[in-house]
Amino acid sequence: ANVFPPPKKTLKTPHKGTTHMAVWRVTATLACLLTRSLAFEVVGADHQVGFTKAEVEKYLRAVGGFETTGRIVITIDETVPHREGHYVEVNREKGEVVIGGKTAQGVMYGGYTFVNKCLGVVFTITRDIVPKEKKDVWRCVGADHREGPAFKKRGLQPFHDFTSGPDWWDLSDYRAILSQMAKLKMNFIGFHNYPMAEPFVWVGSPSAVGPDGKLTNTSAAYETRWRSTQDNQWGMVQRPTHSYSNGAGALFPRDCYGSPIQSQMCMPTNTTESATLFDSALDFLKEIVKAAHALSIEVAVGTEVPLTKPSGMTSLEAFEGIFKRLNTSGIDYYWHWTPESWEWGQNGVNSSLTQTAVQDLQVSVTAKNNVQAPFQLGTCGWMIGPWDDPTYFDTALPAADIPVLSAIDKHLGWDDTQPAYMNITHHEKWVIPWMEDDPGLIGTELWVNRTLRHANLSREYGIDGFMGIHWRTVTTQLTIKE
Repeated sequence: ANVFPPPKKTLKTPHKGTTHMAVWRVTATLACLLTRSLAFEVVGADHQVGFTKAEVEKYLRAVGGFETTGRIVITIDETVPHREGHYVEVNREKGEVVIGGKTAQGVMYGGYTFVNKCLGVVFTITRDIVPKEKKDVWRCVGADHREGPAFKKRGLQPFHDFTSGPDWWDLSDYRAILSQMAKLKMNFIGFHNYPMAEPFVWVGSPSAVGPDGKLTNTSAAYETRWRSTQDNQWGMVQRPTHSYSNGAGALFPRDCYGSPIQSQMCMPTNTTESATLFDSALDFLKEIVKAAHALSIEVAVGTEVPLTKPSGMTSLEAFEGIFKRLNTSGIDYYWHWTPESWEWGQNGVNSSLTQTAVQDLQVSVTAKNNVQAPFQLGTCGWMIGPWDDPTYFDTALPAADIPVLSAIDKHLGWDDTQPAYMNITHHEKWVIPWMEDDPGLIGTELWVNRTLRHANLSREYGIDGFMGIHWRTVTTQLTIKE
């Protein structure tokens, strides 16, 4: 939670700062919330400034407002040095709270900092915990995060492939998680897709993709799905929900329960149904991206390298097809994943897998340029690089074309963040510790101290991004909280 470090120096900032030329001001009296009136002054032209005002009002209502008269000024302050920088200043003598930020995003973070530090509301990845007793706002010391966060990218990597993870999330679930992420000052969410298996990433020829990203040739589709109650893998037993004991079947609207995009079909039985599922997944992804961008959260999707592709197809053609379809999704990053076998098999620099992966990565740059894909490229996976040289990608891949290298921590998160990150000097580098590990999904996993240790090591190693891999949400909320 402590992703915003103490300020390097104290900066004096006027309450209104330097604001945009195009401004609008709204003054509202919240007599219904307070014993006496509290005036809000909102300055800024961006919708998120108004959003912050509404959020602060909502939480004032939740905790019962202030005991005394006061004023809260919410302002875009261009004197703040970092674009995500923000502050909360509390002046008891003047009866005034100032929430400021460099940008609308910074103002939003400042609003949530006020709600957390001054109103006492605790944010977790699943819910808000509102205090039973009102805090004395005028005793709040405020906060100064003008210098910005410790990590450029902060977020989550919900992992598909289990029913306990995002396989079953509908759009309202995604919106709920994204809204909590914004309160926790996260700005990134990324998704892994197993090769030619899960529907966010389709692999095929660009000739089968229409201008809207939909498949124009159903024969180019193949079997795809997320997990449902009709799967027999990973310890699950295939069973229709109506047969669940003690009336539990009444909780499910259909016998084959899973992702909402599979509500009309349990599993596709032909290429026409598969094509429909891919198109529905693209529409679903567009809505997720839209909801994320509204909260200044960037989105990544991707699959593994060496690229698994239809028989007889070149990697260039396959990547052009992948990227042409995703051009309409609005994603910010496409990340290539090194496979799990690279860790357990200790895959080295000189192996054919590594060399083929590097060739595919280089080809993907050409494919991106050919279809004019607007998103950036990066890497992720079980390894930051080959087993015997974790820094290999830093010299083998052009940083101008593939600017980001990232990986989940080794050994299901049991190993510390790799010191080799210090020697990656040409690329932006992200690390993804484990909020929980998949062999332990049957019970509670508490990794608060381990996560903080990995965060401290990541700062020491100069890492730019810090995310968390997870499947469940309620069980991980003790780790993913403010």
